Amino acid sequence: MQSFVRSSKDGLFLFVRVTPRSQLDEISGVEESGNPERLRVRLRALHNDGKANKSLCHLIAAWLGVSKSAVSLISGGTARNKKLSVRGEIDQLKKSTENRIKDLS
Repeated sequence: MQSFVRSSKDGLFLFVRVTPRSQLDEISGVEESGNPERLRVRLRALHNDGKANKSLCHLIAAWLGVSKSAVSLISGGTARNKKLSVRGEIDQLKKSTENRIKDLS
């Protein structure tokens, strides 16, 4: 399992690095420098008024195939480095994450 993914009691924690004001919303890969590694995400939304955070949660939910309400921001509200919680069945979420990362390669 990738180091940007950690198990939690009710799902997973994802560590991400966000680049706002991009040309499109996308998950572009894994940033391997740093501890932990981070999922690299580009968003069109500006960081104003939490729009980028909301857009991030919606993008991650769609990427993993879970409901929007299953994804929430834990830390990093005003920073580029963020920690997200994804609620759900842990083994299924891990498998989905691994498969989606393979698709990026």
